[in-house]
Amino acid sequence: MRAVRSMPPPGSHGGDAHRIAVALGVDPASLLELSATLNPVAPDPVPLLRRHLDSLRCYPDPTAATAALAEALGVSPSQVLLTNGGSEAIGLLARVVG
Repeated sequence: MRAVRSMPPPGSHGGDAHRIAVALGVDPASLLELSATLNPVAPDPVPLLRRHLDSLRCYPDPTAATAALAEALGVSPSQVLLTNGGSEAIGLLARVVG
């Protein structure tokens, strides 16, 4: 079993695959970078933004979005909670769990 090495202190978000690989003693090519800001196959966002720029001015109706997601998942809307990202979801969960 390989010894566990300590991770380097956190830096800027994403793009640290090489630094992490060195800290772990693995080949950087063996890591999969899952940062939301780094996607080598992402489509060009400009055409999409141009088509939907006006709709980005405000949040969508949460009731309709919750109902649509609940239907897609086959659950009750009362089992779905939409948040403003993972950080909010984790914070809410921490408050509930204690």
